[in-house]
Amino acid sequence: LEPHSKENFFWRQKVYGCPDDVSRFLWFSRAALEYLAWSGKSPDVLHIHDWQTGAVAPMLKELYKGTSIGRTRACFTIHNTAFQGRESPALLDAIGLDRKHMLVPDRMQDDSHKSKDGVPDINILKAALIYADHVTTVSPKYAEEVQHTPFGEGLQRWFGKAREEGRFCGVLNGIDTEVWSPRVDRFIARTFDSETVTEGKLA
Repeated sequence: LEPHSKENFFWRQKVYGCPDDVSRFLWFSRAALEYLAWSGKSPDVLHIHDWQTGAVAPMLKELYKGTSIGRTRACFTIHNTAFQGRESPALLDAIGLDRKHMLVPDRMQDDSHKSKDGVPDINILKAALIYADHVTTVSPKYAEEVQHTPFGEGLQRWFGKAREEGRFCGVLNGIDTEVWSPRVDRFIARTFDSETVTEGKLA
């Protein structure tokens, strides 16, 4: 991104906390998809996290049909529903999404927030929740809470819909490091440890 970004999107000595964060991460997400399509890569799944990469899900479905990533699935993991990536819909035009098509309640339109001109904001977290092939959150308990308590931050209906469609569940953080150790994992092409990680990853 940076050689062509006069906005200096990603050389700011911090990852989050800039006034143009939504714009920065929308462009990052579009650039990642463009790279995959341009290079001819076709991953089975893109695992995206929180609103910062949530726009990958709607862009993947709306803009990349017929490309090498047209059949790629999106798995969206939510860590904290309080942060949703709300912004003016004008940004959609810049990244190639049709504003009129996307700014409706069952796509990207925020359910409650409006921009200064009175037009509803976009909500990236909500859009990812609607467009992703599967949605996870950090525990089974939190998955229940975001559907039925204020932890859903206004998206309870959409979490419930995803659950009804069989697309939403909670996965407890953490792994069993003995079972899933790359030293003994029989499901990978080549086992490896800290000394042979490069060779293992290349396999």
